[in-house]
Amino acid sequence: MYTDTVEDAADRFVKQVERTTRFVQAVKKIGAHTMELVDVYDCMASNIGSFKIPPGALAAGYDTGSGGVPWVPGEWAAHPHAVHFDQSPINTRANETSDVIDLEQQAATLADLKDWIPAAWNSWVTVRRPGQRTPTAYSYRSNITPLVNALISYGIKGGVNLWLSQPMPRAEAINIVTTASGPFPIIGVQFEFHPNYDVSVVSKAWLDNVSAHTPVPPPNTHYTLEIEHYKDGFGWVLDTEMPIPAAQRYRARIFGEAWSSWQEFTR
Repeated sequence: MYTDTVEDAADRFVKQVERTTRFVQAVKKIGAHTMELVDVYDCMASNIGSFKIPPGALAAGYDTGSGGVPWVPGEWAAHPHAVHFDQSPINTRANETSDVIDLEQQAATLADLKDWIPAAWNSWVTVRRPGQRTPTAYSYRSNITPLVNALISYGIKGGVNLWLSQPMPRAEAINIVTTASGPFPIIGVQFEFHPNYDVSVVSKAWLDNVSAHTPVPPPNTHYTLEIEHYKDGFGWVLDTEMPIPAAQRYRARIFGEAWSSWQEFTR
C-alpha cells in the first residue's frame, strides 16, 4: 500500500505552485503582447512608387519639408489613411494639422514643441483636418530624455505620444511599444531603414483614434406646438382651435424631447 508522508505532500504542493506560477507568468507575457500593431512605411514624395507597401500596412508621408520631401494632394488622396509628418522647422497652421512633429536635424526643434503641441491638440479637437491623430513627437531614441524634459519645462506634463527611431530587431521594437506606459507613451518605433523608405511598428489604437465630426442625430419627427395669444384683462390664453383668434401679441413654444422657451411675436 502506498502511504503519503507529510514530506511527500509538501513536495507535491510546492511543485504544483511552481507549475501554476509559471503558467500565470506565461499568460501574462502573452497578454502583454496582445496590443494590435500596424507596420507603417514612410517615404519622401520622390520615392513613392519605388517600393511596394504590403497588404495591411500603412503609408506615411510629409506635409512639409523641401525639395522632394513633401507629398502633394494627389499622393495624400491615393493614401487616405497615411500618417502625416511635419518636418518643417517653421510653425504654421498647416503644420499643426499633422499627426507627428519630426525632431531631426534640419527639421523641427525641441523649442517648436512649446507651440506645436497645444496647437495640434486644438486642431484635433476642432477637427481642422478630419482624420488627424493625437499629437506625437518623433525623434532619435537618444533624444527622448531631452525631449521629455523639454515638454515638462514647457508645462506639458502629459497628452503627448512618442515615436522613436533607432535600428533594432523587430521583436525589440514590438516589445517597446506593447509595454509602453506613462504620460508620454511610445506609440511607434522606426526600426528598419532602407534607401527609399523606412519601416515602423505603430499602435493601431493610436492610428484609429482620429479626429472626426460628431454626426448630428436626426431631429425628432414628432413635435407638439403650443400657441397662445394675449387677451387684455385675462393674460395669456392657449389657442386650441384653428383659426387662431386675432390678437396683437402671440407667443409659441415647441416640445420635442423637452419644451423650448416661449418665443413672443407680434402681428
